[in-house]
Amino acid sequence: MSGTENTSLIVEPVDNPLPNASLGWVGTCVEVELPMLDGVPRPSSLRIKLGKKALREVDPSSVRVFYIEPETGTVLPVPGSGIDPTQRVAFAEIKRAGIYGLIGLPRDRRIRDTIRTLGLWHDHLQELEEPDRRAFIQSVCELILCVGGEGGGLSNDICEQCTSLDILRDGLPEQRLLADWETRPFRRWKPTEPSGVANGQIAYVRASLTPGSFFWVPWTVPGQIYVVDSNGTGRRKLSQGLGSYSQPAWSPQGNELACYREIPNGPFGIVVMASDGSHEVQLTSGADLCPSWSPDGMQLVFVGWDARAYRQLFLVNRDGSNRHQLMSTARDCRTPGWSPDGSMIAYFCSLPPDSFNSLWLIDSDGTNARQACSTSFDLLSVPAWSPDSKRIVAYGYTSTVGYGLFEVEIATRTVRLFRSEDCGGASWAPKGNLIVHSDVQQLVPNISIRSADLHVIKPDGTNDRALPEGPGFMAANPSWQLLIL
Repeated sequence: MSGTENTSLIVEPVDNPLPNASLGWVGTCVEVELPMLDGVPRPSSLRIKLGKKALREVDPSSVRVFYIEPETGTVLPVPGSGIDPTQRVAFAEIKRAGIYGLIGLPRDRRIRDTIRTLGLWHDHLQELEEPDRRAFIQSVCELILCVGGEGGGLSNDICEQCTSLDILRDGLPEQRLLADWETRPFRRWKPTEPSGVANGQIAYVRASLTPGSFFWVPWTVPGQIYVVDSNGTGRRKLSQGLGSYSQPAWSPQGNELACYREIPNGPFGIVVMASDGSHEVQLTSGADLCPSWSPDGMQLVFVGWDARAYRQLFLVNRDGSNRHQLMSTARDCRTPGWSPDGSMIAYFCSLPPDSFNSLWLIDSDGTNARQACSTSFDLLSVPAWSPDSKRIVAYGYTSTVGYGLFEVEIATRTVRLFRSEDCGGASWAPKGNLIVHSDVQQLVPNISIRSADLHVIKPDGTNDRALPEGPGFMAANPSWQLLIL
């Protein structure tokens, strides 16, 4: 090896050489010099640190590392690249020196619609001469982003950025991400606990409790979406739309919340809102229930009706596209929950000869459906996965114990009683150190309710702390938010 050879990867920040080539740039660009071995560049692992605000405008699971060649106007994704959101680090295996940058899909659907529209007109744009091409781009941007619409116009910055686009010969780089998103899930990242992650707020359904309120199936409780801190402070209403809400589910990045909404004599189905309750959009229409996010945040599994009028599991992309049935059985299936490692979806389904709504598992590709428990377990709430995907906590019934909050060990298929009480749903804290559940106190068993408050408890069943809802209200369907630090 020559003494003048570089033996380590050299990474230096540089200005973006093509700032107007994309609407999804993330952070800064870097120039990379590969290590050399006997005069030959050595492939290396590139890591790019992200600032705290770098992922604010894009979906973290969509971010990829791109190779940038300013001379030819080439911007190409590096295969297998992505980010670790818990560490805020982008990663890629690179084989050539040069400039690299990060691009992701914008969170706002209108910006993605603009990207999609410009992609559809790409060939026409290439045929136009300046200033006609500039005028065409400006008209598309103004029509979708700058005029207003349901949510009002976006910021002047994004409008100016869009109208200033210099679309490359191969189109906008994020169009490659959009095409991948609509045909297959992105690479899933398994978070490395505990660094970089915190327990956020608990979203739940708050409903009025009137004298004689009937006992309810937990996932059907209608009300409004509220959030509260685990110590009982910070309680506030999150939902802002008309009608009633139920079945809240935080996205894996904690930036969005999916739930079911129903407006009397109006639309109903699954909606997605921002973490502050704003920008609510309809994701599906009809009697679609119980949304649960994939770990990469790019898809949701939910319960819908098939052509035979059976409730079955369906998938839909995060932007509402590519709705399709995941599996098909001759019995109703309900309350899906996607495992944090992305490998399985838990749900309940009644199959003969078992009359119980038994807990079932199915691989995330729709194959290998199997019962999760060695004993009959009547599941009555959305299954709450532990962050390591080894356990499920859920409200249910067994013939030997009765009703209660149970823990299911996935590897051993065993069921143990966790709390002997009626329950309106449960959720694990993202760090795995706590569980929140709704403790239901009944006046008359299975008929009327006295109270239903959230309780926070350790996984070993100790240190039970109530988060009192107050007179006249009950809490159900908790979902615990993950915060990326």
